Amino acid sequence: MIYESNNLKINILKKDNRNIVLDCELKDWVKDTTVSYLACQEPNYNQSFSGSALPFTNYSMAYDNTPNRGIIKPLVPNFSINLKFPNAYYSHLGTNLIMPHVKISIKNKNLDMSEIIYLGEVAPFRLLNYPKTRTSPLFYQKKNSQLSQESKLRKNAYHQKDF
Repeated sequence: MIYESNNLKINILKKDNRNIVLDCELKDWVKDTTVSYLACQEPNYNQSFSGSALPFTNYSMAYDNTPNRGIIKPLVPNFSINLKFPNAYYSHLGTNLIMPHVKISIKNKNLDMSEIIYLGEVAPFRLLNYPKTRTSPLFYQKKNSQLSQESKLRKNAYHQKDF
């Protein structure tokens, strides 16, 4: 995945499910440029599937003792940042899910700016609350869902083709 803005171009490489590399290119680089980055902690991977990679409940838990922070003084316009894949967290008392991202700040004599780069999901369907579409118990009534679970599975099943 590639992120590009007026001042920065980033190639996001997922090495595996737990590590990520940001290959960065500064468009307005000078010798005194300083780049700082900050991202949440990596998710907790427990023994059980259902308790692993759940989002943090708030900002302070997500950023407490995070290894995903640092300051770089690049000697050339191109550099790399190695991160543990950050987790998601909630804001507004658990109502808004903030997806995994990294905040990159660039400072030099010509520029003082920050950008937030979203990295995608850690693990899909990992929530601490119900989605906003579930507004009442009537959500589970048959008339609200057009297909049954079995119909959805059969419709989306992988069919091997004969060659």
